[in-house]
Amino acid sequence: MAAHALVVGGGIGGLAVALACRRAQPALRVTLLERAAAFTEVGAGIQLGPNAVRVLFDWGLEAVLREVAAWPQRLRVRDSASGAELGTLPLAGRAQARYGQPYATIHRADLHAVLLAALRDDPAVALCCGVEAVDYRDAQGGPVTVTAADGQCWQADVLLAADGVWSCTRERLLGDGPAHFSGHLAYRGLVPMGLVPAGLRSSEVVVWLGPRLHAVHYPVRAGGWMNVVIVVEGPLPDEAAPSWDHAAQVSALRHA
Repeated sequence: MAAHALVVGGGIGGLAVALACRRAQPALRVTLLERAAAFTEVGAGIQLGPNAVRVLFDWGLEAVLREVAAWPQRLRVRDSASGAELGTLPLAGRAQARYGQPYATIHRADLHAVLLAALRDDPAVALCCGVEAVDYRDAQGGPVTVTAADGQCWQADVLLAADGVWSCTRERLLGDGPAHFSGHLAYRGLVPMGLVPAGLRSSEVVVWLGPRLHAVHYPVRAGGWMNVVIVVEGPLPDEAAPSWDHAAQVSALRHA
């Protein structure tokens, strides 16, 4: 029987590691467990350096990535108070010439969808939604057994945990305790490029640096949208429970 890998978590990390396993070992069977009822991705944009782009291209995803990603011309850094330019770095041609692949910016949901589509076309991959992994047992010299909240069990030759910052699998394996708030809040948003003032529309990654904060914006979705992230130091609202995601308050952002 072919070797079997079990992946816990169906976000970008889980989908990517499942795809990497299949590309590295074509005979390997993969089962992926996702606790959500459907495969979805939230959030905003992410930046992909040439090293990450090279991996994705090697997985056969170049054509679809070129359709959904943006390919910034340069990185520009400014002072958040004065607007003065502090420095620039060419990205498009320089990254290709120096590292062999371009620099990309992409919406998280678009990258997630590209990875998911590649796995759904693979008959050796089983994608299981609505499964919350709560425990695992690693038999010495034997299979790894994962138990779900509803009592279902899965066995495999290897377990790969990609179930996020609140991973109970990682916490049990490493004994490192739950994740703790770092003191940095990221306010994220997306704006259709057509609604951005003409003077601010660009195909660049622009970073604004200031005391205890920085902001970055860049194009995503083939340049049709602008991704904006503002990171500030500050406490969580008193009523906020520990979580990866919280509703943002405009007044709090303006105060910061």
